[in-house]
Amino acid sequence: MMSVRSPTHTTATVRWMKPTDLPAMTELELVTQDFPWNEDQLVRSLTKNGLVVLVAETSRDGVVGFLTYKLPVTSKADPTRIVRGGVAPVFRNKGVARTLLSDMRKKVKTFKWPSI
Repeated sequence: MMSVRSPTHTTATVRWMKPTDLPAMTELELVTQDFPWNEDQLVRSLTKNGLVVLVAETSRDGVVGFLTYKLPVTSKADPTRIVRGGVAPVFRNKGVARTLLSDMRKKVKTFKWPSI
């Protein structure tokens, strides 16, 4: 399980997921999803389904949240769709999910992708 300390305040940095984040993503899946994906399922979904993943990390605890979304493939009229997301329980209600969503919206707007 994730070894994170209860934060008094959280300053999370959002960035694109890297392959080295897979173990942390797998742990987050276990504590945030009713039907968690294992590492192999994560890799398959990311590569075959063209999903985009943002992670939120803190300098002290590493990856503490994620947001997975899918960009439209067939039509620019289709919206960007959120597929999965989660925040480590100890970091909930600390603004991590809000930060992830805000960053995703900025990226969608910057790259002129259809919004959610």
